[in-house]
Amino acid sequence: MNPAIFDKLIDDALFNRIVENLQPGIELQGLHGLQHWRRVARNANWIVEASCNDLDEDVVYHFAYLHDSCREHDGRDRQHGARAAERVMDWWAKGYINLSQDQALLLATACEVHSSIDKAINPTLAACLDADRLDLGRCGIQLDPGRLSLPLSARYIKAALQEATIRP
Repeated sequence: MNPAIFDKLIDDALFNRIVENLQPGIELQGLHGLQHWRRVARNANWIVEASCNDLDEDVVYHFAYLHDSCREHDGRDRQHGARAAERVMDWWAKGYINLSQDQALLLATACEVHSSIDKAINPTLAACLDADRLDLGRCGIQLDPGRLSLPLSARYIKAALQEATIRP
């Protein structure tokens, strides 16, 4: 499947805005760039399609492209989630993100906490965290089913590892 197909899960104008606003220290093809976003979107799509839960797929797909969009570099950047959350609310207020206020708040929360909490109970937040964690194989990190919030996410570990670009 063409990975660019996942770019269509969000509005073209928003996608272009995200790409245009990347920090100079982040390469579009870097560890936290476009290929990662596409794999997170693919993972999110697997979770959404398999889920019986009441999760908000629009929030999950937006998360795939926004959660790492405010990184300053590919190394340890502890504030990138908080910056992404601020961007979400700013862009939502300006009309760049076409979600309800509740959806924007949930998206901002997911961006803010995606690298700082272990698990989530809210199904949408859980799907966001799991979609991102399923791509940890690109960094050579062993995927632990116990770190996933949704039991159904564990069934995708093998497929996610096979398609990840593993970097030393």
